[in-house]
Amino acid sequence: MTLTHHGATTTTFKDDENEEEEDAPPPPPHPQRRRRQVKLIFLDTRWHRGKHCIPSVATKIKSGAGFSAAIRWALAGFKVNQWWPFWECWTTPVLGEEQWTWLEHELNNSQADVHIVVSSIQVLTTNPTVESWGHFPQERQRLLSLLGQGHSGLMLLSGDVHQGEIFDPLANHHHQNTKHSFLEVTSSGLTHFCSQPFYGFLCEPLLRHYHQNRYQTVDNYFIGKNYGTIQINWELETAEIFVKNELGKTVLQTGPRPFAQDVLTEFDLQQVAATVDGHMIRPVVQILMALMAIVLIGYYAKLK
Repeated sequence: MTLTHHGATTTTFKDDENEEEEDAPPPPPHPQRRRRQVKLIFLDTRWHRGKHCIPSVATKIKSGAGFSAAIRWALAGFKVNQWWPFWECWTTPVLGEEQWTWLEHELNNSQADVHIVVSSIQVLTTNPTVESWGHFPQERQRLLSLLGQGHSGLMLLSGDVHQGEIFDPLANHHHQNTKHSFLEVTSSGLTHFCSQPFYGFLCEPLLRHYHQNRYQTVDNYFIGKNYGTIQINWELETAEIFVKNELGKTVLQTGPRPFAQDVLTEFDLQQVAATVDGHMIRPVVQILMALMAIVLIGYYAKLK
């Protein structure tokens, strides 16, 4: 992720040719220019993360990534983590309490103008086939509640999935909500893209189907190789994120986002679409009822 600044003080690095210049004290700060800060916060989403109801086999068997994706889809579709009998799945941790305490302190006591929070896995996606915070519902809700407290210039960056995407926690009720909150931008990856494996033909249909929480339009994604840049304008107090393809052309962008952000209420957080939503329960029940009806009709037809 490349970070560029506009309207900011620049620093010049000198070589060793002039020893006096190198050892000279730095010039005094501009009297009308206050010090600006960007805080980078990298989350460790591996060390303390608990196991899924059915642990991933991606690294243990051939084509394990596709098999694990199918398992995650089924677990989310049937809300398995609510009734799994062998160990607790619904409250499985991601960060661990020590890291939660550190993260809350870093955000709530920060004087920075811009906060960039980086998660290796996506937070707001509703696609159940990928690893994400969505498979850990309580941890995800806790993270969104913390990030939605109106921290100055907060941006959430994620990766892992081999496509670019932009998400908005207020996407599902923007037509009736004028609040301004953080966005999540996924940029992944420089060497791989999601349509590359043998099951890659499923990539775009899945992205189009699981579009909830996506920023502005359902097709705000990019499936080719990509990288991201952030531009900060200190004078206007705005930040903008761009996702670019391998040729450097912009394929996704957030538009300028003001540093000032609104606090997300409990109602706002409840409107964020879930990943573990039980979307398979109803159609499966309908199919089973239809099969039962067919069997009963056939049975009574034989009796006659």
